Amino acid sequence: MKTTNLFIFFILAALSFSCEKSENRNPLDFQLGQSFELPFGDTGNCTCGGLSVAFADVLDDSRCPTSVVCFWEGQARVQLKVQIADGLDTVELIRRAGHEELGRDTLDNFVFELLEVSPYPVTTDPIDKEDYRIELKVSAL
Repeated sequence: MKTTNLFIFFILAALSFSCEKSENRNPLDFQLGQSFELPFGDTGNCTCGGLSVAFADVLDDSRCPTSVVCFWEGQARVQLKVQIADGLDTVELIRRAGHEELGRDTLDNFVFELLEVSPYPVTTDPIDKEDYRIELKVSAL
């Protein structure tokens, strides 16, 4: 009986510790080489230190809505504000089907890769900037 109670105590203590640890983690922290989601206007901070990436603007979104027949698939172009050490710089990335190279750029010793822009347009109505999210991957050179 005592062994069972002791076992249950350790399980509950471990669960409590893991919950507290995850609550302290900022959901916008990211690791080099792993993709992460960034909502419009928010900033992600690298766990490596000294690097932050802000989703600053949607410069263009001409992607063909799903309810329309288009002669061109269109593209989404976004702007990032990147803070590296003491410098602030701007990176523009484009998401266009079949042109993954447009979604990649280098700055300092990092490669920035735009993997996805959401939501995808359904109608010709414009999407509010606050509704945009991007999926990024930042890797070291």
